[in-house]
Amino acid sequence: MESKVSTEQYEDAAVVEKEPTACGDSPQQQRFRPITNYSWLFTTWLVCVAIFSAPLGSLADRIGRRYFFIAGNVFALIGAIICAAAQSVNVIIVGMTFGGIGAAHQQLAVAGLSEIFPNKYRAYDIGAVQLSAFPFVACGSLIGFSMAKYATWRWVYYLNIILDGLALIAVVLLYHPPFPNKETPRWQLIKCADWIGISVSIVGVVGLGLGFGPAAFGLHGWGAAAVLVPLTLGIALLIAVGFWMRYGSSDPLHPPEIFNIRGFSNLLLIVTAIYMPVYALTFVWSQEVQAVYTTDPIEIGLYNFPAGFGAEVGAIIAALVARRLGRTNLQLAIACLVLTIFTGLQATLTPNSIKPALGYMSIGGLAIGYIQVISVVMIQLEAPDKYIGDATGLLISFRTVGAALGVSICLTIVKSKVRSTWPHAVAEATVPLGLPATSLPALLGALQTQSVPALMAVPGISPQIIEAATIATKLTYAAAFRLIYYPALALGVVGTVLSLFAKDVTPLMTNHLAVSMTQS
Repeated sequence: MESKVSTEQYEDAAVVEKEPTACGDSPQQQRFRPITNYSWLFTTWLVCVAIFSAPLGSLADRIGRRYFFIAGNVFALIGAIICAAAQSVNVIIVGMTFGGIGAAHQQLAVAGLSEIFPNKYRAYDIGAVQLSAFPFVACGSLIGFSMAKYATWRWVYYLNIILDGLALIAVVLLYHPPFPNKETPRWQLIKCADWIGISVSIVGVVGLGLGFGPAAFGLHGWGAAAVLVPLTLGIALLIAVGFWMRYGSSDPLHPPEIFNIRGFSNLLLIVTAIYMPVYALTFVWSQEVQAVYTTDPIEIGLYNFPAGFGAEVGAIIAALVARRLGRTNLQLAIACLVLTIFTGLQATLTPNSIKPALGYMSIGGLAIGYIQVISVVMIQLEAPDKYIGDATGLLISFRTVGAALGVSICLTIVKSKVRSTWPHAVAEATVPLGLPATSLPALLGALQTQSVPALMAVPGISPQIIEAATIATKLTYAAAFRLIYYPALALGVVGTVLSLFAKDVTPLMTNHLAVSMTQS
């Protein structure tokens, strides 16, 4: 189950970035342009995970996880089929919506696996789930770009179809956990669920997504009504649903008692803050590679390899040593500090410093993997057994919102900086070499579209001018991307400090078993 999730999270990002070129390779594929809708491929998936993870985790605690895992794989399978057969970007967006809903179900696999093993093996369980996706997390970008270059981007979805189909069969045949509330019929549990809380929270997160997405990808400015209205509405609704669950609901979606547990709410704040630097080192880094270092698909995949490989190694290390080292809060703080330091070092990069960048990415990736495992271990052990799915779903939802916020801030900074400095930088580099000032708009347009015929048609163009313009463009983007690491650094510091005040869950790593499969 989890291997498919990681495939979609990492490989689809790579294919989204490549598709404008890949889809333009034949006349039949021109219908995929214009490319303004491409931003929604990633945003839709992310928002769906953020929307559904928390409600699904809570409902699964009440009525059992088996049918949720079956439904998740069905949704993901349908989404992959739609995307693989799509003839337009809008259809892929629909498929990614199904895939995101499926992924919200699938990522709760860490709750289903954790509860059937003793607490002392919790880190091993979560590490095993992370390791199951090793080739796709470590090499997902390389696989995606290789498919786009040598075959077709559709193979990313073909691969998802295979994995989803196998996961669906495995869950149906092999996963039969006991029903958590045998004394109450399922229909009664479903009927009594907090549907008001579920509905309002879903609409609230949708509002955040509709605000963050257009602003992040430059479709609207942050001051536009199309951004402010859904964003304000989303925040207001999420605040309202918090009051509803505490004071209005007789059976709240998320029981207030879990938020009263020392360190629980703190962990949610930690993952929200720390996932901005996490996505700065993954999704945003891939954008920087293409803008500053290379446009070759294979090289892009290779430059993204260190972060993914490091994350897998970090997860393995956490699985092996978390219980032995003890003081889990200090382990989390150190991992956050390492991530913060090497995220900050990214701000020193230039177009000629790819080797240091790969080193920073490798070590930062180790920290990412460690954080992914230790944070899940901590929040699951802090919550009562009957709320393990709720706790896991909340963690996934909060870190996804943090990721969306991080991507929005980062891309907004880059676009704003490039928009204000790039034309002047290109003009300073090319006009002294003989480019007529009247040709500057045509040159900027050709560079922006990366069209070789348009570039060669610019009046007064020469190889020297092209080289100068290319260097100026890379320097501009390098300076713009450098800025994003400062807010990521600040949020990393926040996450590190908050981690020091988290609760040490080492004493809870006992032989206690949350669910016995022999009772199923």
